[in-house]
Amino acid sequence: MYLTNTDLLNNKYKYTVQEIEENVSHLDHKIMLATQTLTAEFCVKYILDLDIDHGGEESYIFDVCYIIEFQKHLSDEDMRQAMNDQAVDTVLSHTPPLIEEEEEEHDPYHGIKNDPTMVALICENHENVKKEVPQSPCRFMCKLCKKKKVHGYTNPDHVSNPFGYLFLVPCVCIDCSLTNKRCMWCDPRDTT
Repeated sequence: MYLTNTDLLNNKYKYTVQEIEENVSHLDHKIMLATQTLTAEFCVKYILDLDIDHGGEESYIFDVCYIIEFQKHLSDEDMRQAMNDQAVDTVLSHTPPLIEEEEEEHDPYHGIKNDPTMVALICENHENVKKEVPQSPCRFMCKLCKKKKVHGYTNPDHVSNPFGYLFLVPCVCIDCSLTNKRCMWCDPRDTT
Protein backbone atom coordinates (compact mmCIF):
# COMPACT_ATOMS: atom_id res chain seq x y z
CA MET A 1 0.00 0.00 0.00
CA TYR A 2 1.39 3.39 -1.03
CA LEU A 3 0.94 6.03 1.69
CA THR A 4 1.31 9.79 1.44
CA ASN A 5 1.62 12.49 4.08
CA THR A 6 -2.01 13.39 3.36
CA ASP A 7 -3.07 9.80 4.13
CA LEU A 8 -1.34 10.03 7.51
CA LEU A 9 -2.92 13.40 8.28
CA ASN A 10 -6.42 12.24 7.30
CA ASN A 11 -6.20 8.86 9.07
CA LYS A 12 -4.58 9.43 12.43
CA TYR A 13 -3.33 6.33 14.28
CA LYS A 14 -4.63 4.04 11.52
CA TYR A 15 -1.52 2.60 9.90
CA THR A 16 0.75 -0.12 11.23
CA VAL A 17 4.47 0.40 11.72
CA GLN A 18 5.08 -2.08 8.89
CA GLU A 19 2.90 -0.04 6.49
CA ILE A 20 4.69 3.17 7.46
CA GLU A 21 8.10 1.48 7.19
CA GLU A 22 7.33 0.44 3.60
CA ASN A 23 6.72 4.12 2.78
CA VAL A 24 9.20 5.82 5.12
CA SER A 25 11.46 7.11 2.34
CA HIS A 26 8.88 9.61 1.11
CA LEU A 27 7.01 10.45 4.33
CA ASP A 28 7.67 13.51 6.49
CA HIS A 29 9.16 12.69 9.90
CA LYS A 30 7.12 15.31 11.74
CA ILE A 31 3.88 14.06 10.22
CA MET A 32 4.69 10.44 11.08
CA LEU A 33 5.45 11.44 14.69
CA ALA A 34 2.34 13.58 15.09
CA THR A 35 -0.21 11.31 13.43
CA GLN A 36 0.75 7.65 13.95
CA THR A 37 1.65 5.35 16.83
CA LEU A 38 5.27 4.31 16.35
CA THR A 39 7.59 1.95 18.19
CA ALA A 40 10.81 3.01 19.86
CA GLU A 41 12.73 0.79 17.44
CA PHE A 42 11.14 2.51 14.44
CA CYS A 43 11.85 5.97 15.90
CA VAL A 44 15.50 5.14 16.56
CA LYS A 45 15.98 3.55 13.14
CA TYR A 46 14.23 6.18 11.00
CA ILE A 47 13.62 9.38 12.97
CA LEU A 48 16.14 9.90 15.77
CA ASP A 49 18.88 12.21 14.54
CA LEU A 50 21.84 12.90 16.83
CA ASP A 51 24.10 14.02 13.99
CA ILE A 52 23.55 17.73 13.36
CA ASP A 53 26.68 18.21 11.25
CA HIS A 54 24.97 17.20 8.03
CA GLY A 55 23.16 20.43 7.40
CA GLY A 56 19.74 21.75 8.37
CA GLU A 57 19.30 23.88 11.44
CA GLU A 58 16.05 22.05 12.23
CA SER A 59 17.71 18.63 12.39
CA TYR A 60 18.29 18.95 16.13
CA ILE A 61 14.60 18.63 16.88
CA PHE A 62 14.54 14.91 16.17
CA ASP A 63 16.14 14.05 19.51
CA VAL A 64 14.67 11.77 22.15
CA CYS A 65 12.78 14.55 23.94
CA TYR A 66 11.08 15.65 20.73
CA ILE A 67 10.08 12.11 19.78
CA ILE A 68 8.64 11.36 23.23
CA GLU A 69 6.66 14.60 23.12
CA PHE A 70 4.63 13.18 20.21
CA GLN A 71 4.80 9.48 21.07
CA LYS A 72 3.36 9.68 24.60
CA HIS A 73 3.33 5.88 24.96
CA LEU A 74 7.15 5.80 24.75
CA SER A 75 9.40 6.46 27.74
CA ASP A 76 13.03 7.50 28.07
CA GLU A 77 13.75 3.88 29.01
CA ASP A 78 12.05 2.57 25.83
CA MET A 79 14.16 4.88 23.71
CA ARG A 80 17.33 4.09 25.67
CA GLN A 81 16.78 0.35 25.15
CA ALA A 82 16.09 0.80 21.43
CA MET A 83 19.22 2.95 21.09
CA ASN A 84 21.30 0.33 22.88
CA ASP A 85 19.84 -2.41 20.65
CA GLN A 86 20.54 -0.30 17.57
CA ALA A 87 24.13 0.27 18.74
CA VAL A 88 24.65 -3.47 19.13
CA ASP A 89 23.17 -4.10 15.67
CA THR A 90 25.40 -1.39 14.20
CA VAL A 91 28.50 -2.89 15.76
CA LEU A 92 27.63 -6.38 14.56
CA SER A 93 26.73 -5.29 11.03
CA HIS A 94 29.92 -3.33 10.29
CA THR A 95 33.31 -4.85 9.75
CA PRO A 96 35.39 -1.74 10.46
CA PRO A 97 35.99 -0.88 14.12
CA LEU A 98 33.41 1.43 15.66
CA ILE A 99 35.97 4.10 16.51
CA GLU A 100 38.67 4.53 13.91
CA GLU A 101 42.06 6.19 14.23
CA GLU A 102 41.57 8.44 11.21
CA GLU A 103 38.90 11.11 11.25
CA GLU A 104 36.35 10.72 8.46
CA GLU A 105 34.29 13.50 6.97
CA HIS A 106 31.04 11.54 7.27
CA ASP A 107 30.19 9.53 10.38
CA PRO A 108 28.34 6.40 9.17
CA TYR A 109 27.42 5.56 12.77
CA HIS A 110 25.34 8.72 13.31
CA GLY A 111 26.72 9.52 16.74
CA ILE A 112 26.40 6.00 18.12
CA LYS A 113 30.16 5.92 18.64
CA ASN A 114 29.64 8.50 21.39
CA ASP A 115 27.79 5.96 23.52
CA PRO A 116 29.92 5.77 26.68
CA THR A 117 29.31 2.03 26.97
CA MET A 118 31.61 1.71 23.95
CA VAL A 119 34.39 3.69 25.57
CA ALA A 120 36.77 1.70 27.72
CA LEU A 121 38.37 4.82 29.17
CA ILE A 122 35.61 5.67 31.64
CA CYS A 123 37.19 5.77 35.09
CA GLU A 124 35.94 4.13 38.30
CA ASN A 125 34.60 7.46 39.57
CA HIS A 126 32.21 7.62 36.61
CA GLU A 127 31.11 3.95 36.35
CA ASN A 128 27.53 5.09 37.00
CA VAL A 129 27.28 6.88 33.61
CA LYS A 130 28.36 3.94 31.46
CA LYS A 131 24.71 3.01 30.88
CA GLU A 132 23.73 6.51 29.71
CA VAL A 133 23.27 7.12 25.98
CA PRO A 134 23.39 10.22 23.78
CA GLN A 135 20.09 12.05 23.82
CA SER A 136 20.99 15.48 22.48
CA PRO A 137 23.11 16.23 19.43
CA CYS A 138 26.46 17.98 19.79
CA ARG A 139 25.30 21.06 21.67
CA PHE A 140 28.15 21.23 24.17
CA MET A 141 31.78 22.29 23.91
CA CYS A 142 34.73 20.01 24.60
CA LYS A 143 37.00 21.47 27.29
CA LEU A 144 40.10 20.20 25.47
CA CYS A 145 39.64 20.87 21.74
CA LYS A 146 37.11 23.70 22.30
CA LYS A 147 34.86 22.32 19.55
CA LYS A 148 31.12 21.81 19.84
CA LYS A 149 31.37 18.01 19.66
CA VAL A 150 29.93 16.80 22.97
CA HIS A 151 26.49 15.17 23.11
CA GLY A 152 24.13 15.53 26.04
CA TYR A 153 23.41 12.14 27.64
CA THR A 154 20.33 10.71 29.30
CA ASN A 155 19.90 11.72 32.91
CA PRO A 156 18.23 9.22 35.26
CA ASP A 157 17.73 12.02 37.82
CA HIS A 158 15.98 14.41 35.40
CA VAL A 159 12.97 16.25 36.77
CA SER A 160 10.51 18.21 34.68
CA ASN A 161 11.18 21.92 34.64
CA PRO A 162 10.30 24.91 32.44
CA PHE A 163 13.83 25.14 31.03
CA GLY A 164 13.98 21.79 29.24
CA TYR A 165 15.79 18.53 29.74
CA LEU A 166 18.75 18.44 32.15
CA PHE A 167 21.35 16.50 30.19
CA LEU A 168 24.42 14.82 31.63
CA VAL A 169 27.34 16.38 29.77
CA PRO A 170 30.82 14.87 29.57
CA CYS A 171 33.74 17.31 29.88
CA VAL A 172 35.51 16.15 26.74
CA CYS A 173 34.46 14.68 23.41
CA ILE A 174 35.05 11.06 22.48
CA ASP A 175 37.88 11.96 20.08
CA CYS A 176 39.80 13.87 22.77
CA SER A 177 39.09 11.14 25.30
CA LEU A 178 40.63 8.54 22.99
CA THR A 179 43.53 10.72 21.84
CA ASN A 180 44.49 11.68 25.40
CA LYS A 181 43.57 8.28 26.89
CA ARG A 182 41.41 9.81 29.61
CA CYS A 183 37.88 9.53 30.94
CA MET A 184 35.49 11.75 28.98
CA TRP A 185 33.63 12.61 32.19
CA CYS A 186 36.68 13.86 34.16
CA ASP A 187 37.35 17.59 34.04
CA PRO A 188 40.72 18.07 32.27
CA ARG A 189 41.42 21.13 34.45
CA ASP A 190 41.23 19.00 37.60
CA THR A 191 44.81 18.10 38.54
CA THR A 192 43.99 16.06 41.67
